[in-house]
Amino acid sequence: MFFQPLFKKPILNVENGDHRILLFGDLHIGREFRDRKKGLILRYDIQNFVSDLVNVLDEIQADIIVLLGDIKDDVYRSESVTNNHLILLFSQILAKCPRLVLVKGNHDGLIEKDLPENIEYIGPTGGVVEGIGVFHGHAWPSKEVLCSKLVVTAHNHTTFASELNSRSSHYYRCWIKGKLDFQKVGEYYAGMKKETLIKSDFIVLPSFRRFGQGVVINGDDDFIGPVLKNGLLDLEKSHIFLLDGTELGRLSVYR
Repeated sequence: MFFQPLFKKPILNVENGDHRILLFGDLHIGREFRDRKKGLILRYDIQNFVSDLVNVLDEIQADIIVLLGDIKDDVYRSESVTNNHLILLFSQILAKCPRLVLVKGNHDGLIEKDLPENIEYIGPTGGVVEGIGVFHGHAWPSKEVLCSKLVVTAHNHTTFASELNSRSSHYYRCWIKGKLDFQKVGEYYAGMKKETLIKSDFIVLPSFRRFGQGVVINGDDDFIGPVLKNGLLDLEKSHIFLLDGTELGRLSVYR
């Protein structure tokens, strides 16, 4: 199995046998409507958003797309406009890729009620897609997920803060690539084999959409979600990368 992020894109490219799989998450379709209720008027063009994604699919020609949770922003059932945007998104992806898998995130309440039949659905505890363990990150994943050779999650909107002056910072989306801590995993999952976890890679995806500040890994923010919040990620064996591939060192330097 070969995997690497796409250059300057918050998308993970995985090649496993004859399959090419693209994984990304935290699209938060419809977030602009929530922001407007707070008095924030943000420009958002769903057509350009989808067009940018379609351009990537034209270039990569994936066999499987995995949407890793928080596809929509409404925690419960979405507004009709958001549902129309989701239909547009799904139809454009399926026009370019034969298989679409959706993993439920904490913002995806009731999303399974409105999914077309040709979209595969995976619940909050995650699942395995062509050997890849996938879960959004807001719930404990199944043991089967963590036993996979490659485990991919999202949810934290990981960012790296670069201080511009004493009063402001610029936030860059970033990846985490690392290993799970066998001792910590054993506290929550009985019967896990150390050899399995040693050979496994663990990836935390940045958010697909740019939100500014997410969980700032070089700040005082705590990780969210039970796996990262409870320290199951081995900080010494985890490294940080920006979207352009710049390596920022070990996670343990910043936590």
